[in-house]
Amino acid sequence: MNTTNNKRLLRQKCRLLRDSFGEMHIEKASERACKILMQTPEFLAADTILLYFPIKNEISPLPVFDIAQKMGKKIALPVCDTDNNTLSFHIINSISEAKPSHFGICEPPITNEEPILTEHTLVIVPALAFSRGGHRLGYGNGFYDKFLVNFKGISAGFSYSELVFDDLPHENHDVSLRMLINESEVLYFD
Repeated sequence: MNTTNNKRLLRQKCRLLRDSFGEMHIEKASERACKILMQTPEFLAADTILLYFPIKNEISPLPVFDIAQKMGKKIALPVCDTDNNTLSFHIINSISEAKPSHFGICEPPITNEEPILTEHTLVIVPALAFSRGGHRLGYGNGFYDKFLVNFKGISAGFSYSELVFDDLPHENHDVSLRMLINESEVLYFD
């Protein structure tokens, strides 16, 4: 079976597993993963944090918002350009600024300022699943892969431990992450 078919089947399996998570599981895992994230040197050193707005039972990075903002960090959320399958990030001062848009994802107004991305920018990356080798299984649209190709900051996958596998099918154009955080650990990659 080719890589595309493997990814398709694995996406189905991961969606079913994630859909089975109850509200309490999602909330506890999100809180634990956020506590771990906020203790990392990468988070503490970051001047800007690029978060995502969770959908469809995704683990949520949003509990870090208030604390990061109180620490003086800029917070931005992505806007999806569906014509080009690209992301741009826009600074928000309140979660309430994000409104449902493409794919039902809450996005900030595109008129909000874009942050200056530096080596001290931390992007929290969603996916259906991650590997212990730094690969991710996204939704198949390539938004984050395209963004990460030229990103010079720190990329951190954010996941449930149940959706972290020893290995995942990946291709040459798939961009590896620098670290992975779930509700029980932080993994670092070369």
